[in-house]
Amino acid sequence: MAPSFWVILFNPSAPHLPLPPALVSIHLENKIPEGPVILSANGGYSWRLKIKQIDDRYCFTNGWNNVVQDIQLGFGDFLWFQPLDQSTFKMSIYCPSGCEKDLEPKGEHDGTEGVEHVDIEDDENDGVENVNIEDDESDGVENVDIEDDEKNEDDDDPFFTSTITKTHTKVLRFPVKFARKAGIDAEGMVVMKNLDGEEWQLGLHMEITHGTKRYYLRTGWRDFLRGNDLSERDECVIKLVRSEGKLLLAKITKQEWSSARQPQPSSNNPVAVVVKRKRGRPRKQQPSNKIQVAAIVKRKRG
Repeated sequence: MAPSFWVILFNPSAPHLPLPPALVSIHLENKIPEGPVILSANGGYSWRLKIKQIDDRYCFTNGWNNVVQDIQLGFGDFLWFQPLDQSTFKMSIYCPSGCEKDLEPKGEHDGTEGVEHVDIEDDENDGVENVNIEDDESDGVENVDIEDDEKNEDDDDPFFTSTITKTHTKVLRFPVKFARKAGIDAEGMVVMKNLDGEEWQLGLHMEITHGTKRYYLRTGWRDFLRGNDLSERDECVIKLVRSEGKLLLAKITKQEWSSARQPQPSSNNPVAVVVKRKRGRPRKQQPSNKIQVAAIVKRKRG
């Protein structure tokens, strides 16, 4: 029987939940359970799902969206699965704050106590289109549209482009549209990786400005900048990989500082060169070609 495992929910709107790769490769290889059942640790909920391979990951699917909707799972929820037998898992849910969710008993709010959700067809296409994020007012983030949209027509992973500023050396703010498209609705810890596959744990925080929730990365962000050699004026593409539930630093455009930092002299304004003289006695003036200097010859006495 497989061991207990946990998953952090990063995309509540996805119709499937990716399982840890090690769980599948070590414990479930060649023995994927047929019609696994998930039982909630409290509340009396149960769902019959399927485990299927989507891209390069095995996932809970065929009804996972019912799990999310029935118990109102949100971004950053910590899901702990305990196998009861070969095909039954007990699921405990913890909020990003660390407290376990106490679910409302199923029969008290929908009159369908003991009813099990079973989906026949696998709806792998959630209809989410790629979105270019425009500048958000008053969030202090410079965002630009991604130019090459044709390569991303079939990619439903939301992304945004941001130019690193002085503000970004401390925090990285998410555009409101990106957070909404990514299904972000709570604070918690997130994982961001670079193109080499290296991962960082970052703290996601939230503030309310003019009645609008705005999310930003703060805890661990400086370490991420240093680890990826990011500096001011560098342009970054940040993407949510839905299949993994992780953020990805998808692209970096480095800016050339050498030409920008050095002022170029104008033909109309001559530039004076200041030369520092060494300390000590002043230097002797060299004779000019126009002035003849007589030599002084000392005569010997006697």
